[in-house]
Amino acid sequence: MVGWEEVVAIPVSYRVDESTGFVLSRASEIVTGRDLTTYLSALLTDPTIPRPLRDLNDLRAVERFDVEPDAIRRLVSIAEAHPEQIRGAKLAVVAVNEIVYGMSRMLELLMDSSPVAEKLRERGAYGEMNVFRDIEEARSWLLSDE
Repeated sequence: MVGWEEVVAIPVSYRVDESTGFVLSRASEIVTGRDLTTYLSALLTDPTIPRPLRDLNDLRAVERFDVEPDAIRRLVSIAEAHPEQIRGAKLAVVAVNEIVYGMSRMLELLMDSSPVAEKLRERGAYGEMNVFRDIEEARSWLLSDE
């Protein structure tokens, strides 16, 4: 009998790299808004995740985002509901597909300039997000004190 994990492909998953303390997140194929909100909710409520969060989010295998505008609002609401888990977090996104890279950059800019981001900054519970094309540059940024 084939195990469940061999039959069902999970579009977004994560694990903790014990050597660095990073969360290594990976997404592939088509990623939906539901995939993203499920992932973020799980990540921010998982008691095994080291804090402050350092997430290396590998989107190199993503072919496209199928994300509706309401999903972005839900993502922001999830982040707002977990200020302690967001405090000091660093999210490095790695994307090579032009559209996925561009959408990730738009999310980065939205997260930086949204009213929710301002509220989180006021509460001292704000993290950083940067988008990269090269995974080694992303790792270096996560290790840095920037």
